[in-house]
Amino acid sequence: MTKYILKRVLLIIPSLLLVVLVIYSLLTFVSFGKPFSLSLYRGDFLDKIFEFFHVQGGFFSRYVRYCWNVIVRLDFGSSAQTGMTITEELMPRLGRTMLLTVLSLITAAVLGIPLGIGAAMNRNNWQDNLASVSTLLLSSVPSYVLTIILVLIFALYLGVLPVSGIENWTSYIMPVIVTSMGSIAETTQITRSAISSVMNRQYISASKGMGIPSRQLTYMHILRNSLTPIISTLARNAAAVLGSSLIVENFFTIPALGSYLIKAVNDRNFTRVLGCSFVIAAALILINFAADLVNILIDPKLRASISSGKAGEV
Repeated sequence: MTKYILKRVLLIIPSLLLVVLVIYSLLTFVSFGKPFSLSLYRGDFLDKIFEFFHVQGGFFSRYVRYCWNVIVRLDFGSSAQTGMTITEELMPRLGRTMLLTVLSLITAAVLGIPLGIGAAMNRNNWQDNLASVSTLLLSSVPSYVLTIILVLIFALYLGVLPVSGIENWTSYIMPVIVTSMGSIAETTQITRSAISSVMNRQYISASKGMGIPSRQLTYMHILRNSLTPIISTLARNAAAVLGSSLIVENFFTIPALGSYLIKAVNDRNFTRVLGCSFVIAAALILINFAADLVNILIDPKLRASISSGKAGEV
């Protein structure tokens, strides 16, 4: 188990380095070959290595320098517009984006799982049909259309929710609704499928015959054995939710990573773009890593396969 977790942790670094390489290459070669300044450290052993291979100041040396600064010193460079470091600019914005993403995933779980359970327990009844139609509508409505509808109703007509900025906790209500709709629909469908599959197993029928209360059977046995695909779905949706939140933040003028990244692209501030992209990629990798750990904790078969070195067979 420990060996498997350590291996997954060690894979995070090459994954991030690959992301930086792709984005760094695009910014260097696609953006008309315009180089961008990075916060470089001189006088260390890297200089001797670059000098030995005659790559001082080239693409390779600047890439290695940047990765070294980020991983070892947590230095993403500085912004020419503000004079502040990218780290100082990113941290408060990162907190708002991650809060919006986490709230959206929690909303998807809180609403999608009970809807999926209800649909599975009442298959082919009106509850199941209603859940199917609702999830189809939720997954079909574009986020910008839903955003306009919510703004018209709750901001302009009713006047109960703010339409822009971060005034208080109510400023997150409409953005969370918009970013979580697609995840709610998919979570509902996956939960229904997983619950239906577990309900057909023999030990569930035996448990019913033993007189175990229906609620206890549903939440302590059926749902518990269905959590692995549900958690995997939520983790997979994290990328979509995070990407959607970047757009929604810009619409609602929330001072977070979305507006920061778009402004950096418009200003051709490549140092900001690279730093923001690195942080977003790191967040996605860590979310998926956390989901894998949760699956290991709740799935005895997965733990056993990892301990026996056969994790790839599960």
